[in-house]
Amino acid sequence: MFLNEGSKINNFHILRQTGEGGMGEVYLAEDEYLGRKVAMKVLNPVFTADQQFIERFKLEAKVQASLNHSAIVQLHSFFVFENKYIMVMEYAEGITLKQLIQKTGPIPEERTMKIFNQICAGIQYAHNKGIIHRDIKPSNIMIDAHDQVKIMDFGIAKILGDKGMTRTGAKMGTLYYMSPEQVMAQKDIDHRTDIYSLGITLFEMLTGTIPFHTDTESDYQVMDQIIKAPIPDPRTIYPHISDEMVSLMLKLTEKDKAKRIESIEKINELVNIKHEKQKKNEKLNYEKSNDTKTQVPPVSDIKSSDKSLKHVVTIFIILIISIFLIVKLNTCAKEPLDEIQNNTVVKTDVTPVNMIKVEGGIFQMGSENGYDVEKPVHSVTLSSFYMGKYQVTQKEWQAVMGTNPSYFKGDKRPVEQITWYQAVEFCNKLSQNEGLSPAYTINVTSVSCNWNADGYRLPTEAEWEFAARGGNQSKGYTYSGSNNLDEVGWYSSNSDDTHEVGTKKANELGIYDMSGNVWEWCWDLYDSYTSSAQTNPRGATSGSRRVLRGGCWLGSADFCRVSFRGGFPFLSSNNFGFRLARSIR
Repeated sequence: MFLNEGSKINNFHILRQTGEGGMGEVYLAEDEYLGRKVAMKVLNPVFTADQQFIERFKLEAKVQASLNHSAIVQLHSFFVFENKYIMVMEYAEGITLKQLIQKTGPIPEERTMKIFNQICAGIQYAHNKGIIHRDIKPSNIMIDAHDQVKIMDFGIAKILGDKGMTRTGAKMGTLYYMSPEQVMAQKDIDHRTDIYSLGITLFEMLTGTIPFHTDTESDYQVMDQIIKAPIPDPRTIYPHISDEMVSLMLKLTEKDKAKRIESIEKINELVNIKHEKQKKNEKLNYEKSNDTKTQVPPVSDIKSSDKSLKHVVTIFIILIISIFLIVKLNTCAKEPLDEIQNNTVVKTDVTPVNMIKVEGGIFQMGSENGYDVEKPVHSVTLSSFYMGKYQVTQKEWQAVMGTNPSYFKGDKRPVEQITWYQAVEFCNKLSQNEGLSPAYTINVTSVSCNWNADGYRLPTEAEWEFAARGGNQSKGYTYSGSNNLDEVGWYSSNSDDTHEVGTKKANELGIYDMSGNVWEWCWDLYDSYTSSAQTNPRGATSGSRRVLRGGCWLGSADFCRVSFRGGFPFLSSNNFGFRLARSIR
């Protein structure tokens, strides 16, 4: 440590160290005169040993101190203490954008643009003053509890670049966000290098990952990708991204800077065009819905002369409710006693409550009318199995795991922000709690499944699609239970977040929410289909992505179709959940 916690430097009390890296160390301190917290950055002595560097740094510190923008961390002061070069910065509360992405996975597009627009505003302000950041990346951007942005580390990367030291930063992760011209060490680096880095940052916000292979220790291989490899379509990683956003991201990350978007102002123009288009579509959808919906007047508008009719209707409703309650009570009285085990009710006829027995059968899996990932259609034969009637709720997760990671809180809402591995762990713990044999053996690097175990597990992709289609009772619906998605699912056109499970219509088997609400993890590793007939298929034997099915609250109707499939890395998101399955022995 360069500074001792609890010590005093000038009028600053050093509270604790908050970070360190190749550039130096960062401390949280308190200004005793002003009573405010500040961030103190102490430069690594390896840089301060070069007098030319120090002179350049002093000049850049003056420039950075002139940056006065709401989206930029401000430099308060700069001084030397016992041969240590110290910057006193505005203390930005919250977490880094990198930490937010690691916590939530892909950030929904609307939230992404709220954050991205602030980043662009700060960078534009700096560019207008002739200042280039050169090290834009999610770990240099702070996000507070209200999604307000603070960009850090202006000026430092520029000095390092001028001194030929940029590669020092590459070891800290900067390399992945460097522009091709930075990687090739071109001399005429300008503001367009920041624009490229903004594009990679946007890609990571939308997908939860970066567009390069990270499983290599070779910087050369990464640099070769940056210079030569095309940026992939982000929808191959996360499908809920609009065409406009994909187009913007690709324009930001052009290899040739002459073809790249030339300014932040141009980015703003493209974003505004997208917003105007979105508003126009919303207006058209609203007008269309008003044309097709039957308008029912409120009760207060009914004339007093209609009181007799209202009384008749009221009596009729009471009669219907009474009949329903009598039938329900008689039915309950005839049912066998239930055994309560750890908040889970299990019928004495073995079939667990809130699970549906899906009789085995043969069906045609996939769709010739959908995306390429749904082809070719092939015959699948399945044995009988149990499928969860509902998506696993937050209350159920809390009871077993003791925590609730969900972004949208609510006991009866589906649990989300769940990785595939966490879903597997839940299955085993719930099985153990109920005295069942766990289906999974979990090792450090692998997970295997005992398909003969009576414990809970994730459904296979084939089981999921068969159940979503209605099993042997299928009526051939596009979505799970209807050709009208609004009847059975929560998706982007009728929802802004998750909803309580079971509030839409069930499918033919009595299973809810298999279209929309949250994506559901399946057991299978993601791979292309084959045309050959299969019996109880369980997915690929290798791969880096697991299958998710069913679409979600922020996705389009296309993704909620029973045949659509997505392959995702082992990450979490506020639209990733799961439902349970069990083998029938």
